[in-house]
Amino acid sequence: HRDLTPFPTRLSSDLVQLTRVIAPHLRGRILDPCAGDLAIVNELHKTDGVDLVLAGDIDHDRPCLYTYDATDPAAPYWKMSFEWIVTNPPFSQAHRILPLAYECATVGVAFLLRLSYLEPTQHRNKRAEWLAAHAGHMTNLIVFGSPRPDFTGSGGDRVTTAGMVWRKGVTYDPPVFEFVSGWK
Repeated sequence: HRDLTPFPTRLSSDLVQLTRVIAPHLRGRILDPCAGDLAIVNELHKTDGVDLVLAGDIDHDRPCLYTYDATDPAAPYWKMSFEWIVTNPPFSQAHRILPLAYECATVGVAFLLRLSYLEPTQHRNKRAEWLAAHAGHMTNLIVFGSPRPDFTGSGGDRVTTAGMVWRKGVTYDPPVFEFVSGWK
């Protein structure tokens, strides 16, 4: 159930650097459970203050230390301790991975997702509930547009992509981001 989205190298660098600017605590042990071709992992290895980066992916053909399904709560890396989870998950499974990652991380998570992730329609109940419950912990929304990143090799994607950061220990009251669903 993996919807493969090859990751533009420049975007991985930009995501890591922007995340470090807005979340300077991006350090310590980091997990990328959907590492694919290691684009994010390679950038994290170059980052000062990062002690360890573990890479996982569901695809056995990927050059990752762990081969597990990131949607499985029993996957061994969800039982480990990481300060950060930074990843570009398959969009169709992000609603299952984000809660596991947030629970596992001691500091926060940074996910690269389509901007439309914030308007839950499919899987709306669980995703909408999670977004609403964690709205006060969403600290940053990094929109990559104009031009849109190219994940398909066709010159650009049809949807806007964003880096989304949720941090533990940071609560905005009222939340900076409000998620309204079921309004109709």
